[in-house]
Amino acid sequence: MYLSQRQSILSYLLFLCLIGLPISVVQYFEAADLFVLMPYLIGFGFGLVVLVSYWLGWNHAPRVMVIAVTGLVSLFTLMQTTDPRLDIALLLPPILALVCSDVRWVIATGIITLLAFVARIVIIGLVPNFTPLTFYLIVVIGIVLASIVQGTSNHQVEMALKRAEDAAQALADMNLDLEKQVRERTAELEQRTQEQAHLMDEQAHLLDELQRQHEHIRSLSVPVIPISAKTIVMPLIGTLDQERIAFLRERALSALNDQKARQMILDVTGVAMIDSEVAQGILSVVRAARLMGAEVILVGIRPEVAETIVGLGVSLGELPTYRDLADALQGATSLPELVYSQATNALHLN
Repeated sequence: MYLSQRQSILSYLLFLCLIGLPISVVQYFEAADLFVLMPYLIGFGFGLVVLVSYWLGWNHAPRVMVIAVTGLVSLFTLMQTTDPRLDIALLLPPILALVCSDVRWVIATGIITLLAFVARIVIIGLVPNFTPLTFYLIVVIGIVLASIVQGTSNHQVEMALKRAEDAAQALADMNLDLEKQVRERTAELEQRTQEQAHLMDEQAHLLDELQRQHEHIRSLSVPVIPISAKTIVMPLIGTLDQERIAFLRERALSALNDQKARQMILDVTGVAMIDSEVAQGILSVVRAARLMGAEVILVGIRPEVAETIVGLGVSLGELPTYRDLADALQGATSLPELVYSQATNALHLN
């Protein structure tokens, strides 16, 4: 069971008040003397006032009680000039000081009450009985030692509580520092996340821009030039691979559909090399254009390219060819009649 010092003081003062009244009554009936009863009644009333005062919050009330009890006990000890015996009431001030104060008060009250007893013996003029006096000294010294032990224990408890409070404060400081670090790290991570998101947005924007530029470059690599309402020219430049041939076919079909053209001139003057794969790719473009109702004219085949095509055994079929773009433009107007004549001859042969 644990009691705080305040609870202990209140309990002891209440005990003194409760025990004081019946003792007063007993002393009165035994002695039938109001003078004998007066100390007990005064002590009871004063103890009750101190108890209420301390309960209401006056922290100096217990020490006032110790001073008052010590004074009353010493006074009435001096007033009993006919009895040389040691009164057990002399133990009350040290015991009360033990409960309500510290060891200094215990020693002080013990010395004062002992001096009061010695003064009474001197006044009476008799030799005191040293046995009760020795017992009194033993009890007082025991009370002093108990007070010292209690003070030491209280000090140790206070030091332990202080260490616990310091540890709790250190832990709280560590928690605050940790929370601060977590907030800083979180803010840093959020900032990095925002920066990364911004970089990703910029990267996506750059990728879109590169894609648009790539599409623009691809469209520039296969330009479509309308020269009349029904004729378009597509000059080819550089090396033709599978990707560019596929884009060429897509671009040609889209231009034929958008321009409503019926003639398409493929100018391969700028093509570095035409092999079997490139020739087959060009023929695939021609066949796709014919499926859309358009005729294709191939121009710009250089002598070395012609030799390569013949050497590879690639047949261009009945694909009209011209040496350069000027000849093709001049012959483009007569192309329908040429196609009609070739078709008629083919029917007659059959």
